[in-house]
Amino acid sequence: MVEVTESNINDYTLFDVVFPIIGHEVKMPANPEMNKIVKDIMTEDHITMAMFHAHAQFGATSATGSYRKIIARAEQVVFDIVEAPNTNEDLLTPRYLEEPDPTPAITQDTDSASISKALRLKFSLRASSYATMFLREVTRTSSAFNVQQQISNTRNMNID
Repeated sequence: MVEVTESNINDYTLFDVVFPIIGHEVKMPANPEMNKIVKDIMTEDHITMAMFHAHAQFGATSATGSYRKIIARAEQVVFDIVEAPNTNEDLLTPRYLEEPDPTPAITQDTDSASISKALRLKFSLRASSYATMFLREVTRTSSAFNVQQQISNTRNMNID
């Protein structure tokens, strides 16, 4: 871990910033504001660094700690928009490395009112990054349970 200072600040971007996952080998942030944030979180949960150091000798219960980047970039982003006559039809193949994605079949007798447009997205994220958060940001939709439940309920009412 490298501390960002006035002299090296231009060497880093927001994508390089990490947040500590607390453990006995973690170096606490030197930045006073960040250090206070971490300590306030620990205080709220009644956790101290001494607790981690006390358990360091017990391999099974010790936590060394780590660091996690606070922002991740999706890579290999590929998308397209397809028309689909059936909202239950698979638009992505589970064997994406072996075969192309299916193309929904729209026939002449398909009712144009029943055709939906769908956005197909493929992307790659590093380990410990969450696709649901990426999708939330792309769609500008809340990932809160009650919001997602309301979306599902509205969709189910429109299907019936």
